[in-house]
Amino acid sequence: MKVIDVPVKDIKVKYRFRQPSDQKVNGLVESIKQCGLIHPINIDSSNYLISGYHRLLAHQKLNQEHIPCIVRNGDKRMSDLIQVDENLLVNSLSALEFGIHILEREKLMDDMGLLYKRGDNRYTSDGIKLTIDDLSKSIGISRRQYEMRKKIASNLHPKAKKLLSETEFANDVVNLVKLSKESDDIQI
Repeated sequence: MKVIDVPVKDIKVKYRFRQPSDQKVNGLVESIKQCGLIHPINIDSSNYLISGYHRLLAHQKLNQEHIPCIVRNGDKRMSDLIQVDENLLVNSLSALEFGIHILEREKLMDDMGLLYKRGDNRYTSDGIKLTIDDLSKSIGISRRQYEMRKKIASNLHPKAKKLLSETEFANDVVNLVKLSKESDDIQI
C-alpha cells in the first residue's frame, strides 16, 4: 500500500453513514497543527472519499493544499465496508448508530458472499465466511450486545430512529430494545 499526497480540493465526498462532529474536527485541527496527520485518509481511484471525513474537514479548515491518501481500488461495497468498519472500530457511536452500522456491515458482507447463511456447512467451507460470533468478536462486543443493537436498528421505525438519534436516549440499550418491540405509532 502506498501513501500519496492528493490536493485537498480534488477529494470528492458522496455520502457519509454519519454526520461529522465539529468537536472532533476542531480536535483534529489542533492535533494536526502539533503532530501533523497521523493516519492518511482513504480514497478510491476516482478521488471519492472512503474514510477519513473528519481528517479531510480538518485539513480544509487549516487551508492545507494536500492531504496524505491511500488510494484503494475496489468495488463500492468494499469502500462502504471500510467506512462502516472504521466508524464501528474508531468512533464513539451511540447504541442506535452502532446498530445501524451493524446492519449496514452485514448487508455489505452478505452482498460480497462473506457471511454464512442458514444451511451452509461452516466445517466444510473454505473458511472465508463469517458467523455472527465472528462479527461480534471483530468489533469487540459480546454476541448478546451485538444482537441487541442489531434488533434496535432493525425494528425501530425510521422516524423514531431520527427523533432519537441526537438525544441521550440513543444510548439507552435496554429501553431502545423495549421500544423496538412496540408498534410504529407508539415508537413515534
